[in-house]
Amino acid sequence: MLNNTQIDALVSAPKRITDRTPADGYRLEHRSRRCDLELESIDEPRKRFAVFVRQNVEFMEDFSIGLRYHSDHPRYKSLTLVRYNGPHGESSSSEDGHYSHPHIHYMRETELSRGHNRPEPRDRELTDRFATLDQALICFFTDANVENYDLYFPYLAQGNMLNGL
Repeated sequence: MLNNTQIDALVSAPKRITDRTPADGYRLEHRSRRCDLELESIDEPRKRFAVFVRQNVEFMEDFSIGLRYHSDHPRYKSLTLVRYNGPHGESSSSEDGHYSHPHIHYMRETELSRGHNRPEPRDRELTDRFATLDQALICFFTDANVENYDLYFPYLAQGNMLNGL
């Protein structure tokens, strides 16, 4: 089982995108714009990752970007390590009201220790680092140390230079 230090190291390890589906833009599926990325660790190419990007077409502020680690653990073959979300547009009964604010979910070892076959990152924090999908992608790629995202999302790099981000 991974501990918090190992999880954080996987998230911050230098990575590169090796494939994007679709190659350009997004596909429409279940009222969402979607694309998927395959990544590899730069330092350890046998460590593989995937990224999912989803955005609701009716409520554009509702999006999710997640980093999955392709694990060799017998219980979970693919483990979502972190997820960047926009507001979901609904009120929440949770104390922090995270459904109505941008937030980031983190996988923690306590979640893994519960023994679920498909653990989800439940630890979360509200953030003001992003409000749009494009802003969240820049934060995500920076935090996840994805070095070549500008080749697959060139418009984000242009926005970076123009906005001083």
